[in-house]
Order: sequence, then structure tokens, then C-alpha cells
Amino acid sequence: MLGPWFYAPVKLAHVVGSVMNVLGTSERLIFGTDWPASPADLSVQAVLNLEVPEELQQGWGYPPITDEDRANMFGLNLAKMLHIEVPEKYTK
Repeated sequence: MLGPWFYAPVKLAHVVGSVMNVLGTSERLIFGTDWPASPADLSVQAVLNLEVPEELQQGWGYPPITDEDRANMFGLNLAKMLHIEVPEKYTK
């Protein structure tokens, strides 16, 4: 159980940062939630607000989270996996 991220943004930064370090990219991450104890909108907002603090980037080697990373997590990666063509205006 990972818990509600909107209460633990640094923990979320650690999880996403370490996964991105292992994968080397955000192109294999997909956002999803079935956590019944928290509203989905707060979880979405936690990812939208996700920043990896400078001390985690330097101390742990985590990459910064970009708008491209967020777009990948919020649908572009899933669209690629399902072979859904995404209009170019949503990929920039």
C-alpha cells in the first residue's frame, strides 16, 4: 500500500524518482488509482503538483519531473500501449 500522495509529496517524489531511475524514462509510467480512502481528484492534483526537490535530485540522483513526464503518466503512455493515435496538440 502506497497511501494518499497528497499528504506525502516527498514520499511521492521518492517513489516516482526511483522508478524513473530504474526505467531511465517516464515513458513506461501510467497514472492510475483505485485507492478508496482518498478522492481521485486529490491524487491527480498530487501528480500535477509533483516536483522532485533539488536535494533529492542531488542526493538520490532523481531526475526533475517535467510537463512531458506528467503528460506521459496521464495518458500518452497508455495511448501508445493501446495504439491510440493522439492529436499532436496533446503531445507537446
